[in-house]
Amino acid sequence: GLLFTAIVLPFRVCFLDHRLLGQEFPTPPAFDIIEAAFEAVFWIDLVANFFFTYTDQHDNEVTELRKIVVSYVRGTFLINFIVCAIPGLVGSVASTPLHGQLRV
Repeated sequence: GLLFTAIVLPFRVCFLDHRLLGQEFPTPPAFDIIEAAFEAVFWIDLVANFFFTYTDQHDNEVTELRKIVVSYVRGTFLINFIVCAIPGLVGSVASTPLHGQLRV
């Protein structure tokens, strides 16, 4: 999933959304479906991680929901959330009237 996102998102932003080469490249319908499916899987994973047990530093499996939530929020939640939110943020910026004036 990450490999797909690492390749497809930059390609879409550069060549499809902004037409970097000055040519118009139509987006294949399957492209949008596959991209939406990957985004859905990332969001499902983000929520599901609130319920997966983990092993603490003493090799004990932690099953208490409150501890799982606290561990996830203090651990990788922010990174996972950013990965889920980036495609939506990029799409929002690309659809604004000023998108041609924005430069990275």
